Amino acid sequence: MQRPMKFTIYTPAGYAVQTKTFIYPHHGGPGAEFWWATLMQLGLCTYDDAQIPMAYFLRPGTTSDCSQFYVEGDGRCFEWCRDPNQPLVFTLYDIPTGCIHAQYVGGPFEKPDLYPYMQYHWSQDDALLMFAILSISIRRWTDIYNLC
Repeated sequence: MQRPMKFTIYTPAGYAVQTKTFIYPHHGGPGAEFWWATLMQLGLCTYDDAQIPMAYFLRPGTTSDCSQFYVEGDGRCFEWCRDPNQPLVFTLYDIPTGCIHAQYVGGPFEKPDLYPYMQYHWSQDDALLMFAILSISIRRWTDIYNLC
């Protein structure tokens, strides 16, 4: 069953010390916020009244093109891996089974108004969906600023 979902990811200007990014699902579920320490440093993510270090979403993966994250609360582990032939395409794998759960296709960095697309292969798992979006968003940010 397909269930189209839309999220708004918005970083307003005007924060003096830290930059804040809002991530809101259009379906009314819980949102998240990124509090960037600086432009070149990861900060904290707040989700469902929890504060999670952003590095939690970028744990070392099975290769240098992969990064792992755990779903808060249940310990499931997943890994985003960049396609070596298409640098804007990432595949989400379940660890340890290796099953494919999603594919993310991002737009070029020089076109900030392009909307990325993620096709996922599960239903009724909003926590996994949010954590997958948080993880790939941080991963793309680190790619933009060459931090990985």
